[in-house]
Amino acid sequence: MSLHDVMLSNDDLLAAIDLTVDFHGNEASVEEHGMVLLDVNRNHLCVQHEADLDQTEWWPTAHCMFGLQACLDNDGSTTCDQAESGSEDDLTLSGGETDLANCDCSLDGVTSYCLSKYTSVEWSSLDKTCDVSRLPKKTSG
Repeated sequence: MSLHDVMLSNDDLLAAIDLTVDFHGNEASVEEHGMVLLDVNRNHLCVQHEADLDQTEWWPTAHCMFGLQACLDNDGSTTCDQAESGSEDDLTLSGGETDLANCDCSLDGVTSYCLSKYTSVEWSSLDKTCDVSRLPKKTSG
């Protein structure tokens, strides 16, 4: 989040670099966060690689999703406002979103909200066509 606040919120700087974000779903990560981690990663990968967006659109969308990450595995007890405040975050980091009246605090709700705020892409359409299995996989080692 700090990288965004200091550098990546500047469209000129963001347009001048080649940014990518890799998502990990190894056994240890899944054990820590649960199987929902794979669904969260899929949505991020769809936005980053399958939506045909310029990084000045997909990064603010991804940043929005990170800011609302407490919603991404929500059991119904958290609202978007609570998630955004950082009160549900281990590090109490807050995001930068406002006007969350149309935000549904769920994985699909947050993906839809963030896409609609920063792009013209509709999550319901992208979700149906996104196939992240086509993306190259990186291995560590």
